Amino acid sequence: MRFRHAWALVLVLGCGEAPYPADCSDLDHRDALACGERRFWEAHTERYELRESTHALLSRILETVPEGVDDVALARLYFRRAALGIELVLEHGIDRTASIVPDLESAIRLDPTEAKVPPWLDSMELVIAFGSGDDARLDAVVERLDANVARYPVGNVLSITGTMTGLPLDTGLPQRAVAMLEAWECTESWCRENTERAPYSQPGLAVHWADAYARVGDTAKAREHFEAALVADGADRWPYRGWVENTLADLDGYVARYTELGDEGSAVALVYANGPQGCTLCHGVR
Repeated sequence: MRFRHAWALVLVLGCGEAPYPADCSDLDHRDALACGERRFWEAHTERYELRESTHALLSRILETVPEGVDDVALARLYFRRAALGIELVLEHGIDRTASIVPDLESAIRLDPTEAKVPPWLDSMELVIAFGSGDDARLDAVVERLDANVARYPVGNVLSITGTMTGLPLDTGLPQRAVAMLEAWECTESWCRENTERAPYSQPGLAVHWADAYARVGDTAKAREHFEAALVADGADRWPYRGWVENTLADLDGYVARYTELGDEGSAVALVYANGPQGCTLCHGVR
């Protein structure tokens, strides 16, 4: 309890920084952007009940802060609102889809040097194009995947492959996702250890691999990575430990959900990345 109380104070006051009001009101533009960033991480990682109100808070800030003050920070806040929108849809059943693609497009326009955002837009475009039957749009996204991933491979491979695995096998995208994951290299500290912003990245990343292998019918590799999740750092406290244990208890059934789709069936609604634990698997604390 003392730890959680102290953590709550850090979220409100910041680590040695000046406190911001809970609603980020009466701040100059730069401080409003910084306050919105702080509120995002609070709702994203622990205070799930604040996600909907935080989405509205970020909207008010974005409507207030003009371009030209700090476009990098402004772009980042558009990216954060897009992420919250995705979380609200996947993990809360609250429809905020209308602003997600425009937010990602605004983030890219305002800060074209930020390499992490384009694959998020690609992920959304893949699902939209496939769902609408727009083959030309789908082909255009597929064509640019590698170039966008190459700008920041350590992060972007993870951002795009969870969505790629959901497309039908006859698109080649699930198989391509597995190949990307097998070639992936952890080149930064955040992917080697749990962090404040991703408290359970280590078991969560193991599940990312496991689900990709399950999607292409490789039960042995899926088992290897699900079992790795259970012994990863932090797995003893991980809220999804029970889910993985249950999955391993009937792994053949888990994999069959995918293989029964054949080559043409869509797994968009089945892959973990599009499920109710898509974000909290790594980033959540409960």
